[in-house]
Amino acid sequence: MVIADIHGHFDELQRLKREFGYNPIEHQLIYLGDYIDRGPNSCEVVNEIMREVLEEEAIALLGNHERMMLNALTSEQNQNRTNDMLHWLVNGGQKTLDSYKKNGKRAMRSHPGFLATLPLYVESDNYVFVHAGVNPTKKIEDQTEKDLLWIRDEFLNAKDLSTVTNKIVVFGHTPTIAFTGKPEIYIGKDRIGVDTGAGKKLRLSAFDIRSQCSYFVEVGA
Repeated sequence: MVIADIHGHFDELQRLKREFGYNPIEHQLIYLGDYIDRGPNSCEVVNEIMREVLEEEAIALLGNHERMMLNALTSEQNQNRTNDMLHWLVNGGQKTLDSYKKNGKRAMRSHPGFLATLPLYVESDNYVFVHAGVNPTKKIEDQTEKDLLWIRDEFLNAKDLSTVTNKIVVFGHTPTIAFTGKPEIYIGKDRIGVDTGAGKKLRLSAFDIRSQCSYFVEVGA
């Protein structure tokens, strides 16, 4: 079961799990990154995902918002630190800081270390799971972090991904409404888009790779 771009919407994540009847014995959860920023409960989301990775063998990938947070909190105290902090704050980081202030300092000490260990992509027999997509001109092993965390148009507009992989690429990062006009999971011949706009207060969705079924909940304020 694949979930992308939760963006701090903890309550909606719980509702979504109830929607598809989450059972850790039956479901392999794969999270595609962007757990934080914009929504009200980023700390709770990361805490939940960290627990599931450690206890239930869920898979969690790094997203560009986690990278911004890590850069802001761990870079050296110089001009770069200031720029990294500003970059994060203008992209929703203040909501995340507010969430951590509410939940105490212990989580802020442990969560960055966990997030820094997250992989950029994982593969199964038939799928590549990644946050943003892939650079269509490079093989999967030659992709950079910038490609995998930030790419948009070059990936979305690519006619095919055969140079990269013969597997289907499952991605988040760009809300599907931006390239389909609808906040629904996008299923193409060689790629599947799972970000249905929770960060824009639209929908949080899950996609069942086995059954090809989609589940969603509406996201409130």
